[in-house]
Amino acid sequence: MDYRVTPEEWQRDGARVRSHLQDASGDKWLLKQAVTEMKANDWPHWRQSEWPGFYFEYREAALGRKEFKRGPRYGNVTFDLRSKLVWDLKVHVGDTGMVPLNDQEAVQACVIEHGFLGWMILTGTATYASDAEREWHTRFKGGLSAYSIANRAAGKPKRRIKGSFVPEKLIGFGIAGLGALHRALSEGWLVGFQEGMRNSNGTARRAKYMVDLSAVPDWALVKC
Repeated sequence: MDYRVTPEEWQRDGARVRSHLQDASGDKWLLKQAVTEMKANDWPHWRQSEWPGFYFEYREAALGRKEFKRGPRYGNVTFDLRSKLVWDLKVHVGDTGMVPLNDQEAVQACVIEHGFLGWMILTGTATYASDAEREWHTRFKGGLSAYSIANRAAGKPKRRIKGSFVPEKLIGFGIAGLGALHRALSEGWLVGFQEGMRNSNGTARRAKYMVDLSAVPDWALVKC
């Protein structure tokens, strides 16, 4: 069943969520401050190199507003925010380019069950961490992972991590029903990726969706 959520309903909820997330955005985020704060508050994934995305989720939850909750969960995916409708949060440098979203099966399941899934993408500018900041991050998280050690042994370059992120604006868009999901895929601004790819241990990667941020059409954008 393709449960319908009207454009008026999701635009109204999108405006509500955007206002909430603007309060969570703040000013300049710094690597040391953000990672230390997440660890002190037992926030999951504080060790990750792509810390800005997790810090955004942490800052939203830290506001403590009971009308906004986590979830729902599908398999290994827990969507970040539930208002009246379900939304997920992402962070991206710049306001164009391709942005990875979520597991395809989880997206489809959410759209079927709740009639809608939306994304709020916080865009901004970033700098890369200095060698000293990078060494601090490695020490703070307890040393290199087995994956990083293997990459270095293979002569692969060190992965760069961000030293700071400055939030600029929120770009919101939504998919109301399976018909809208199929339309987005047919129009080409929503595409699949990681299809047929494998992890370093040989296991299959979960197929995800990815959005061309500069090509999201007017019918899918949160305009309020």
